[in-house]
Amino acid sequence: MQIKLTMADDGNAPGGTSNSYTNREPEATALNKRKSLFIARDYSKGLGVRFDRNYPPQLHGFISEEEWSSTIDKVNEIFEEAEKVCAASVAETIIGCLTCYVLRCCIQTHYEKKLDELNEFLDDRNHEVFGPVGLLLRDPMYRGLRVLEIAYVTEEESSEYAV
Repeated sequence: MQIKLTMADDGNAPGGTSNSYTNREPEATALNKRKSLFIARDYSKGLGVRFDRNYPPQLHGFISEEEWSSTIDKVNEIFEEAEKVCAASVAETIIGCLTCYVLRCCIQTHYEKKLDELNEFLDDRNHEVFGPVGLLLRDPMYRGLRVLEIAYVTEEESSEYAV
């Protein structure tokens, strides 16, 4: 199965960006107007959320293949753990059904906890690896888990995120 990587250019970003570098606030970084690299889902092992592990040639000169591999492996691992059926997830579903899902207003599900873990991991990787070279790895939830987006940011913005 061939996975296609594409580049998108939506134009230039409007002035005024925030110093926030979190994946939970997409509007704060105005990334909808930036050049982005999209990494497609990998359906070779079924319908579970996995992203293509192949090193995109567009990242050459920005990050190493090892950094890319470790990042994408961890993202895939988090989604694999989130989708795993276990006693806790079965119990959450049964209790949720019995309480008309009111319980979900009070506690986080296993899946939501894993999504929080993913956001923390992406924030760390952005600060340590991607941000200093002018890239921003976005949460795949913002693209409906269809693609993993890597946005190019300006030198001014990337220097704000360097550790």
